[in-house]
Amino acid sequence: MTSLVGACVPDASSPHLSWVAPSIQQAFAGKIQTKLGSLHSESIMLIMIDGLGFRLLEQYRGHARNLWGIAKDTEPGYTCAPSTTAAAITTTLTGYLPGATNMVGYSAFMEGRYFDLITFKQAPELVEGWQPMPTLAELLSADGVPTRAVLPDAYHNSGLTHAALRGAELIGAESPEERVGKLSRLLSVPGLTYGYWSEVDHAGHLYGVGSDHWIAALEETDAQIGVLIRQAGENHRIIIVADHGMVNAPVEQRIDLLDHPQLAENVITLAGEPRAVHVHTLPGAAASVRDIWAEYLDGKAWIPSFAELANLQGGASSLQGSFVAYAKDQVTIVDSRCQSSAMIEMPGVHGSLTETEMQVPILVR
Repeated sequence: MTSLVGACVPDASSPHLSWVAPSIQQAFAGKIQTKLGSLHSESIMLIMIDGLGFRLLEQYRGHARNLWGIAKDTEPGYTCAPSTTAAAITTTLTGYLPGATNMVGYSAFMEGRYFDLITFKQAPELVEGWQPMPTLAELLSADGVPTRAVLPDAYHNSGLTHAALRGAELIGAESPEERVGKLSRLLSVPGLTYGYWSEVDHAGHLYGVGSDHWIAALEETDAQIGVLIRQAGENHRIIIVADHGMVNAPVEQRIDLLDHPQLAENVITLAGEPRAVHVHTLPGAAASVRDIWAEYLDGKAWIPSFAELANLQGGASSLQGSFVAYAKDQVTIVDSRCQSSAMIEMPGVHGSLTETEMQVPILVR
């Protein structure tokens, strides 16, 4: 992978979010050892912490004593590429990489319209046909094992929930206290229970990693999960993972196509996200545009070939445009001609192939 030199790309032996679903399925089928170790139990709880990469947990471990108490003796796991919520949660809950699930970024551009892969609003295709792989909940249901997910009501009908949690019973929880209370009561209930924490990710996007708001969200998340860890019996398994890490996005490292006409030439639009950019070009211009981007962004972005992209994410997809640019360091690549100021100016971002974004905790209690 010559164009991916320096990228944080896992090898086949590295713990990966794609191991989670098959390991849980094997555990319920009676297998004693899985890739995640021994999970054998009638009750397994899977906790997803959005945005808390392994390196962030390590760096801010003083604010997350419960989580770091488990993580300190483990090696980092890896998320998928792109390192973003829609892709990674679906990988975690299906076992398939984004090339197979079609969950290839935050947003997509198809048939002349933009839409995000969280809500699927404005999507030209129903989510039922978009994500074709079976979910863990569907597979467990076929084996007679119930799955339930504790989520805010607003998430129940989202495209991402359908893509990743088809087949699960959805249980509403609007506040952190309600979420912890319901998960506490489900710790010993047979089957799989899924719980989702969004607060660290939201604080990072709004205020930046390391901000007072972000640290407060981390401390609260750690305290809430600590309650569940202490309540779990010896025969109850808790798996704690994150979908990605996050980096801050200083304005001086922002590359806006409006200010760089050589990058904008023959480009229809950008999709994906500022750290994992889908570049849609005019017909016949893909190769020349890619060459220009590769030269101009040398040292600022990884631009994998089609074959490299396919290997990286379990298949390459036309849904990602003509090619994908993964930003290095703290670079963001945007186009203020077609993207909102909210996306362009977001303080905390993710999606790329740096260690901070790609390495995640995969913890078993």
